[in-house]
Amino acid sequence: MTDINSTNQQHRSTTDESSDRVATQRARYLDRTTDLRDQEGLALGYREQGYSHAAIARVMNSTKQTVASYMDRIAAQYGLEAIETKSTSARSDLEPVTEEQLRLLSDAVFEQWIDRAFQCPEEVPDEIDLDQFTDHDRQKLHDTGEGHQPDGGGEQ
Repeated sequence: MTDINSTNQQHRSTTDESSDRVATQRARYLDRTTDLRDQEGLALGYREQGYSHAAIARVMNSTKQTVASYMDRIAAQYGLEAIETKSTSARSDLEPVTEEQLRLLSDAVFEQWIDRAFQCPEEVPDEIDLDQFTDHDRQKLHDTGEGHQPDGGGEQ
């Protein structure tokens, strides 16, 4: 009779090796095609497979805070969809987020992006003028249809 614990450990080990291989291959690809750092690409490779921040931290021998920082930088540069779980066939090239894409986001998703953009302003694509946003003025870019209007500093 086969020991269930032994079978589960063998399955888990095979699954871990497969996940590691997929994440490593994705990281190598991202290293060639994006500005991501090695560890960011690896973390994204695991995230795309559905790993939580805690699970990524465990396999990368890191902390949840470090993984969250990686995800914030990736989202600021490439948009929130870049850090979503994806099937293997749905993974694609990462392109820097554009103002046009930001105009199409729902209010809630835009708020998530802008929060990450403020946390990692150096990662926001140069084409997006983050200075047009203030802590008091986080309206959606598409409110006007022509992009977000900067806060003039006066009372509204």
